Amino acid sequence: MTDSRTLRFDAPAYLRGLVESFPAAVFVHDLDGRFVDANQRACDSLGYTRDELLQLYVRDVEKGSHLSLTDLWQAVRSGEAMIAEGRHRHADGSTFPVTVRLRPLVIEGEKLVCAFVESRDEAPLPNSLDESQRLELSVFREIFYVANEAVCITDHQGYYLLQNPAHERLLGYTDSELAGRTPAVHLGPQTFEEIFVKLSNGEAHRGEHIARTKAGEEIRVEISAFCVRPGPDEPPLFVGIKRELGERARERNELLDRKTKALEEELRQAQKMELIGRLAAGVAHDFNNLLTPILGYVDFELERSMMPDEGLRSSLREIGRAATRGKELTRQLLAFGRKQMLRKQVLDLADVIPSAERMLRRLITKRVDIRVDVEPGISPILADRTTIEQVLMNLATNADDAMPSGGTITIRARNVVIDEQEPLARSLGRGGTFVEISVTDDGEGMTEDTMQRIFEPFFTDKSDGTGLGLSIVHGIVQQHGGCIRVESERGVGSTFRVVLPPTDERVSTPTPEPPAQGVSRGRTILVAEDEPQVRQLVRRVLEDRGFHVLLADDGEEALAVARRHDGEIDLLLTDVVMPRLGGRGLYEALSQERPGLYAIFMTGYAGDALGDGPDSSHTEVLEKPFSANVLVDRIVGVLEARTES
Repeated sequence: MTDSRTLRFDAPAYLRGLVESFPAAVFVHDLDGRFVDANQRACDSLGYTRDELLQLYVRDVEKGSHLSLTDLWQAVRSGEAMIAEGRHRHADGSTFPVTVRLRPLVIEGEKLVCAFVESRDEAPLPNSLDESQRLELSVFREIFYVANEAVCITDHQGYYLLQNPAHERLLGYTDSELAGRTPAVHLGPQTFEEIFVKLSNGEAHRGEHIARTKAGEEIRVEISAFCVRPGPDEPPLFVGIKRELGERARERNELLDRKTKALEEELRQAQKMELIGRLAAGVAHDFNNLLTPILGYVDFELERSMMPDEGLRSSLREIGRAATRGKELTRQLLAFGRKQMLRKQVLDLADVIPSAERMLRRLITKRVDIRVDVEPGISPILADRTTIEQVLMNLATNADDAMPSGGTITIRARNVVIDEQEPLARSLGRGGTFVEISVTDDGEGMTEDTMQRIFEPFFTDKSDGTGLGLSIVHGIVQQHGGCIRVESERGVGSTFRVVLPPTDERVSTPTPEPPAQGVSRGRTILVAEDEPQVRQLVRRVLEDRGFHVLLADDGEEALAVARRHDGEIDLLLTDVVMPRLGGRGLYEALSQERPGLYAIFMTGYAGDALGDGPDSSHTEVLEKPFSANVLVDRIVGVLEARTES
């Protein structure tokens, strides 16, 4: 059908019969407002003959602007039914109030509008009709197109006039295929004749029958049919309602129930992931703020102190390594919540996977062998190297756990072509060439129930498991625009397939620039940070390198400090999330007062606080925790760029 709410008559004679028999004024006009048809009741209501009316436009009979026809036509064009009140102008010049119901109509491909008009000077139309006529109006106005049951309407000779979308889905016949035919096409001549005789005698019918679909399949249906008489001297219309019975209907309903439950479960999981993601992001933000002074002071003291005690220096280095491991933990938390900032670059998996293999051999138990197979000429990907290595590590660790008695982990990478008709293409948004990384074990395998829940947060089938590893993998893969699938068989093993989009960019090796010299002395840095330990660390590091530092513990205070400062401010170094006024608002306000200001945003996790971000040509983001050297290098780099511009 053209639209789920569009009437279509392929035989004009049926339209004429229905329009004339309808117990209301019925007008049909095109999308320019020109009348193309009307029943006698419509002509009488306006005082015109039919030929006279067909020379007019809607604007000729409309009085006032209550109907807002331009808006109504736009709505009707989109397939909506509209109801409005207004006034019509009679041929003698008088006007009268009307209620107009507009519905879209298609006749032989031409889009038209059908208007059912009731005069509000008369008694309300439903009270003037008997029960069957009110039912007919109900079918036309509301029920017909939204009913789950298959509904059809025939003329008094049994020829099809209308069917609703459910009727078309049930039997498979389009409107044009039913035009000029009777229900005998799917019920058979004998059953049709039996029902038709009862309806012609004014009797209702209800019974179970066998119907044949267009595809030739026989189905059991319950048919309820009745007669509707539009007027005392007008031919009747027959309405039939079909409901499928039997095993096929039950299977269809069960499938619908399963799909509904699956969608509900997906919604619950999405809501759970969103809540847990927010929690993880909040924890990571606070943890990064704690780690920043630890990493910063360790680096600061190791660089500036001439400590003869090698034991003390060794202890500081161990503290630094522990803080770095904590930093990676927060990245995992953010990956789990899909909130971490990705540092994407063009990666060659022929380099990444062998490099990761060396790391994995230190993690995987000695009883398990690792084999790597990277296809020659594999396409590069645009990805965050650290998180891709995290994916490999988590999948390999999971495979190791599945083989307590030993076995083999096989890591493969290759180009794959995915057909647009495959379910995987729908998950990826398209078909075509992709890069696949698979991790296979020959361990215990998984049950169907475990496979269904394997990526759920906190789900684990291990007594000492956390249930986070594969959830983190799932989050990372989705952040890279890919998807992950699992195949498993009990006693045979499991394979996790990660599919990622390739990139046309080429892998490049950046040339390191020599460290900048002499850009720090006398430069003024405005620092806004609400964490006291981070604020004092930044002050000590920058003052030690010769910078002039202005301190503030939030955005509001930073604005006040900047306004009191008469000299130039070379750089704003600000946290993103702060009380009263955050980093973005601070930068926007200062940029108005100090055009061309450069800024570095420090963030443990900015979430949506940074949004699309301010002018990227004048800003950078520095992730917490950071070392003293990283902080200084980033500041020097921005100041150099400022000087060159």
